[in-house]
Amino acid sequence: MKKIIFNITINIILFSLTILIFLFANQSSNVLIETLKYIFKVILPSLLPFMIFVNFILLTNCIDYLALIFKPLSKIFKISGYGVCIIIASILGGYPYNAILINNFLKENKINENEANRLLQVTFFPSISFILCLIRLDYNFIFIAISLYLSSIIILFITSKFKKYKLDNYQKKYKFIINNDFINIYFKVMKSSINSIFSIMFCIIFFRLISFPIIYYINNEFFVNFINGMFEFSSTAITILNKTYKTFKDYLLLNNIMAFSSFSIIFQSLYYLKDLKIFNFKKLIINKLIFCLISSIIFIMIFCIKN
Repeated sequence: MKKIIFNITINIILFSLTILIFLFANQSSNVLIETLKYIFKVILPSLLPFMIFVNFILLTNCIDYLALIFKPLSKIFKISGYGVCIIIASILGGYPYNAILINNFLKENKINENEANRLLQVTFFPSISFILCLIRLDYNFIFIAISLYLSSIIILFITSKFKKYKLDNYQKKYKFIINNDFINIYFKVMKSSINSIFSIMFCIIFFRLISFPIIYYINNEFFVNFINGMFEFSSTAITILNKTYKTFKDYLLLNNIMAFSSFSIIFQSLYYLKDLKIFNFKKLIINKLIFCLISSIIFIMIFCIKN
């Protein structure tokens, strides 16, 4: 019964939003044009090159060499060398690399479900290139970046003490392939990268179009940024940092937007996680809210000390 009510509610909401988008066709077109410009100017340059080469690394099994190199570091947080690779790739490449790698490593039995669950809680990072772009807009953003990374470290350290998150004792097998069929790998990488980019683009456009009718009649700038940020975080982050005068409240809002990372990012990850047993939408939202709380506390402490 609950599922039926939920589905009916979703249908009513989508139908209502569709009518609003048609009623404000000109404004919707402008939002779409702005979103496409943003995708081609920011998202594609910062994400696509890394996506191509990570796919090459995965398909040629270079990732096994990296996992072996990082294995000594993994003991600190009770994760495998592959888990360390997921964290590093998520920091360098941004969303949704945590989901892509967790999906691949789970299917290949390189990580177990407990490790996948832990990593899913703490690896929602914007890419380094995107963070550097935001820092150029405002150096105070460094505090937000620090709070995001420290929150992940704290959560990983705390969960490493839980018995249910202990690593399995079996030895993970590292398979090193010397002779690779480069042509086949090339076309697999091309197909995978194109599918991922179109999935990301669709999520950004879809949630930007959803948020537009909701905020159309709202005059309060803070609530407009809050709603936009919950649906699609990246363009909202740039909007906030481009403001001439920013208050502590603006920075705290931005910190939470970055920590929650928006429904657009969640659904980008869902594209890779939907068939896995570990995925639980409700649990993911709760974990992200906890992540927001911890990162907010860290950000407030850093901001107060600095200022």
